[in-house]
Formats: sequence, structure tokens, C-alpha cells
Amino acid sequence: MTRTVSWNFDELLRLGREAGQSLQAEGQTGQLQQAASLLKTVGAAKSAVTGNPFVSVQMITQATVDLHKTVETERTRRAEIEADRQAALARIEATRCLIHEYMTRTFDERRGTLDRMFLSLEEAQVSGNDALAQQLLGSIVDVVKTSPFRDLASFKKSYEDPEFTLDL
Repeated sequence: MTRTVSWNFDELLRLGREAGQSLQAEGQTGQLQQAASLLKTVGAAKSAVTGNPFVSVQMITQATVDLHKTVETERTRRAEIEADRQAALARIEATRCLIHEYMTRTFDERRGTLDRMFLSLEEAQVSGNDALAQQLLGSIVDVVKTSPFRDLASFKKSYEDPEFTLDL
């Protein structure tokens, strides 16, 4: 008893084209390339069906297996990219927090220093010690002239050193 297997290759080609358009719309280039390879295989199988239909089935099956392997590979790549993205975001957030803390402490320190200097200046004026008042004014001007942002460049350079530790 002989069975006749009928393949509608035109329908397979149409479905493959639709799948390719769907993959293209999703931006999945690796899967899109594999779908194009599958379409070529189906086209070759259509022309080879007159010779041996089992060869055609083998070709389609192999192309389908290859497609699934590519899908898994692309899925793994996307997961790796997402993991790298999350790690980079965590590093950026940690750096942001560290710089924020550094700047907050720097400005707090400057505020404390300036407050003490102004109190001392006031005491020097009340006591009539003009030499001390002049020295304190010079020190206040020096503190105000220096920017804490200038120190940030050296802090950044130190932070990039793997051996760097920050004592808070």
C-alpha cells in the first residue's frame, strides 16, 4: 500500500514570509536571517519534491531545528545584554551616590570651617585684634576662592583606581 504525501509548499512559503515580516517588525535580526534561510530551504525543497519527498522533509526539518537553535542563541544574547545593562546601571548609581556623598560632606566641611572663621573674626573685631582679623579675612577669602569641584577631578582619578578606598 502506497501513501501519497501532499505538501503545500506555497502555503509554507507564505507562512515563512509572514514569520519573517513579524521578526523584522520586532527587530530580531538573527532570527530574521534564520527565517530567510528556512524560506530558501523550503523553496529548494519545493523544487526537489519531484525527486524524493523525504529529502525535502529532511531539509525542512533541519532548517527548523537551525531556526530554533538561533532563537535560543538570540534569547541568551538578549539576557546577557540585559545583565550587562543592569550591572552598568548599578555602577552608575553607585558612582552617583558616592559623588553626592562626597560633595555633601565637602560642602558641610566648608560650611563648618567658614562658620568657625567668621566667629573668630567677630571675636577678633570685638577684642580689637586687627592683625588676627586681617589674617582671618585672608583665610576666609582663600577658602571661598577654592572650589570643591576642583577636588572632584582628583577624586574621580582616585576612584578609578581599583585599590582606592574612601574613608567617610
